[in-house]
Order: sequence, then structure tokens, then C-alpha cells
Amino acid sequence: MIPDDHFEVSFFINHLDQTWESTFRDVFVEKKIGSIDGEIQHERGKKVFYVNQSDLEGDCQGKGLGYLMYLLTIKRALQFCSEVRSSPQLNDYSRGVWKSLAKKFHNIEKKGDIYIVKKVDVLKEN
Repeated sequence: MIPDDHFEVSFFINHLDQTWESTFRDVFVEKKIGSIDGEIQHERGKKVFYVNQSDLEGDCQGKGLGYLMYLLTIKRALQFCSEVRSSPQLNDYSRGVWKSLAKKFHNIEKKGDIYIVKKVDVLKEN
């Protein structure tokens, strides 16, 4: 298990363009190792953050860091919105991360090709 305190996300919301970006950093070497960005939409009175794309440095892949990047980003995003939704076009890495998240947390469901994370009081494991 990777210690969470070795990594952090910085979160930026551009209200003008209705976009958001999360930067994933290794705090010990002070280096950006990944990012997730997307758009903000308003649906039925709810603010929804859609993931457009994500990137994780090649030497960080396959170590559970993509999972941690998404987990920290989703937790942070839910401070500002009601739902976080995946892109319908997922690559193999992203698909694996979303599958793992959906298995672990009860508030993540898959509808068609999209994973949906609904805001709850507490992100609770299954």
C-alpha cells in the first residue's frame, strides 16, 4: 500500500470556462507526476464534474498511483460538486482504475460506458 501522505492533489476550477484540473504531485521529490482535467456541467440543478482526460507518468504506472490519483481527485472534486463522471472513452489504465474504485466504494456505479460517483456524507468502503 502506498502511503497517502507522500502524494497530494492541487485542484483548480476555472469558472469562466467551466473547466477543472487536478495536479497529482509526489511531495517528497516535489514533482508533478500526473493530472486529471475535465469540464463542469449543470444538470437538473446539480453541478457535475466530467473527466475529460488523465495522464500519469510512465514510470508511475502499474504501482497503484493512478488509483490514488483518481481517489484523491474525486474526494477533492466532491467538495465542489454533486457528482463526478468518467469519460465514456476510457483507455485500459483508466478503465482498470474506475473498476477498482467501483468495487471498493458503494457510491460509484456504472451506467453504460460511464462511471458515476455520487456525493455522500462519507466516502464509505463496501
